[in-house]
Amino acid sequence: MLSKSSQANPNYVATIVKLQGLRKHENADKLQVCNVLGTTVVTGLDAKDGDICVFFPLECALSQEFLSWTNSFRHQEKNRDTTIRGFFDDSGRVRCQKFRGQKSEGFVLPFAEIASFAQSELIPPDLGTDFDMVGDHLLVRKYEVPARTPSERVGSSKQPKISRLVPDQFRFHPDTENLRRYCSIISPEDRVVVTYKQHGTSVILANLPVYRKLTWKDRLGRILGARISNTEYDLLYSSRKVVKNDYLVKSTHFYGENLWKDVADRHGNAVPKGWSVYGEIVGYTLTGREIQKGYDYGCAPNEWQMYVYKVTFTNPDGLVWVLSWDDMVEFCAQKNLMTVPFLARGKARDFMTTDDPESLIQGLESRFLGGKCHMCKNSVPAEGIVLRRDVPRKFEVWKLKSYPFLERETKMLDAGEADVETISP
Repeated sequence: MLSKSSQANPNYVATIVKLQGLRKHENADKLQVCNVLGTTVVTGLDAKDGDICVFFPLECALSQEFLSWTNSFRHQEKNRDTTIRGFFDDSGRVRCQKFRGQKSEGFVLPFAEIASFAQSELIPPDLGTDFDMVGDHLLVRKYEVPARTPSERVGSSKQPKISRLVPDQFRFHPDTENLRRYCSIISPEDRVVVTYKQHGTSVILANLPVYRKLTWKDRLGRILGARISNTEYDLLYSSRKVVKNDYLVKSTHFYGENLWKDVADRHGNAVPKGWSVYGEIVGYTLTGREIQKGYDYGCAPNEWQMYVYKVTFTNPDGLVWVLSWDDMVEFCAQKNLMTVPFLARGKARDFMTTDDPESLIQGLESRFLGGKCHMCKNSVPAEGIVLRRDVPRKFEVWKLKSYPFLERETKMLDAGEADVETISP
């Protein structure tokens, strides 16, 4: 009955957990506090150590039907029992908030609520099981601010049916997962690199084989038996989830301009054949629009910078090699590209406060999180850090956001201001 859909985002799924270490809220008699998957969660007095529960992370949205079934809406008329008042607003968002001064970074409820909603005697799956589906019902998803106008989406109405992309060549970067959920898989002896997480928008520059349009001479040559290739190397440029020059038509973009083409025009010549460069664009667009509100990263209006966090090589058969941190730094130095800001490196144990794997979070938080963004002229909280396990030919990274940043993100969503990574294709 519980499963993950093909569209599930690993940072916004429900997870089976066991409550442990519940403690009384210092300033509220009817509340308790516990740590779940590396996060602090406030819950009610009914919760007990050993309870099997479901954890929902920040800025996910629970389904309207489930919230109504569990009488969780603040507006009582939306609940199954209209005499009961919950605390979820109509969006169903799990918000970053404080209860009597105690921060809460998620939401937990007994697994029995899921079984009740499914109207089935479900047996809880293994601890750590992720899911977003209950039967054929989508229970949870990433919350997205509704687009205010059609201009905030890609606006090309007629696209060619055939893509230029050659199979197994171009690859998007998968969503970076939350370190709080995965610190237990990192060995104290693992060598790690800590970098500064920047709040911008993603870009990929990839010089890879693409299908080309054959000329009449090419087609004639093929008829006569000549070996005419239907592919050629060309520079592709992409956002986090859309290749901007996949189709040879003009598109309307979120910014009213093609920021990714601007990046390709400046840095495309630095990408050799077979190579892909993954980076973060920060600052402003060329027309002066903020890429992320308040986060200038030292850029003047109408100025942006790209910082590289990953470089790969793809051979003609589609096999991919990922450069190590040191090799990436050397590659970028040779190509006059900037890398994401380096903070520290060493063994994971160097950042742990005790032998408990979860102490890695406490160690990293106390050392790197919580301050203002030192790269910005504006006074805004630093987003956080990225931890990279430095192993050959693999790219294993996890993000860790600061609580002040999460609070700011929640307030922006409350005001209907969406993250560019979410609404910009």
